[in-house]
Amino acid sequence: MSTPPPPPPPPPISGYVHNVSALTEGRSPRTKFFKFDIQLANDVKKVICFSPEKRKLMSTHEGKSCKISKYEVSKHPMSDIVFKDKSEVIDETVDFERTNIETKLSQISDLQKITNNQEVYVEIKVTSKQKSETITRGTKEMIKSECMATDNTGSIRLVAWEPHSLKLGHSYHLKVRVKSFEGDKYINTTAETTFEEIEPLDISDEPTQDVNKYCIKGNIASMEIVSRHLKCTNCRKKLVNTASKVTKCQNCHMSQLTKKCHQDLTVKLHIDPIGQNQQRMFITCFSDTIATLITSDPFTLSDDELTEKILEMGEHDVTFIINPTTRICSNIQPFELTYLSS
Repeated sequence: MSTPPPPPPPPPISGYVHNVSALTEGRSPRTKFFKFDIQLANDVKKVICFSPEKRKLMSTHEGKSCKISKYEVSKHPMSDIVFKDKSEVIDETVDFERTNIETKLSQISDLQKITNNQEVYVEIKVTSKQKSETITRGTKEMIKSECMATDNTGSIRLVAWEPHSLKLGHSYHLKVRVKSFEGDKYINTTAETTFEEIEPLDISDEPTQDVNKYCIKGNIASMEIVSRHLKCTNCRKKLVNTASKVTKCQNCHMSQLTKKCHQDLTVKLHIDPIGQNQQRMFITCFSDTIATLITSDPFTLSDDELTEKILEMGEHDVTFIINPTTRICSNIQPFELTYLSS
């Protein structure tokens, strides 16, 4: 019995491209996709594409009319069309006008899955703001300000460069770029950033949970001092520990007084979570978080003294604020003193 021929492909469609989304990770990190809308004469079709290379192509067609062919009809209720590697798009003039379709907003809680350097639209409220600083880029000086951007799903760090200036407590509709540093996602304004002030969002002035971090409460079961070294005062690179009064950096070749060099400390902690359905985990702490835990300067202690003090403090309940991806601890909230006396 002969195999029936495959069904004919759906006919080409023509219309305007709208709302090309950022590239997003699927359930598997290897799977990336983006979405866009195609405005037809009397309808709007939702399109999903699992070919990341085609995003740049569709971005160049955004707001323009074109013809799409060799696509598949989607079986998923959240989309109408699947745009694939073999799918084609060519410029074509249509006999109807382009209409405005509402821009799709990204929620802050979704930004963890957005790949770096993608542009997204967000509506946020500025819930905290740091003092602006002047940064030199080549021969040009630029003003940079950092704030916490919050919506109803979470908070994220926003780095704003001049001429963009955001006011504390105000709400904005922004087109920004997703970036990351040491595993932490943040959003960044660029020369192409568009922003407009909007009606105040109904959000508390207190930042909600940072999407890059979560809290875990537990005891310190064991630990290891991974490294303890000096850093160059010029380039901040690691220096070879020496007993000499003067140290020369092997990276920038600058000499400096050893006693004035910055010190750095990296400690690995083995945490036993309390009241949570989790197994023991390793986290990484640096000198600032260790100083918070032991309430003293860790560099005044020997390795043995530091180890003993950390383990003694770790016998009590401690809350660790960590990045779930890198397992780096950004803050430690030691136990209450009243707990010790009970």
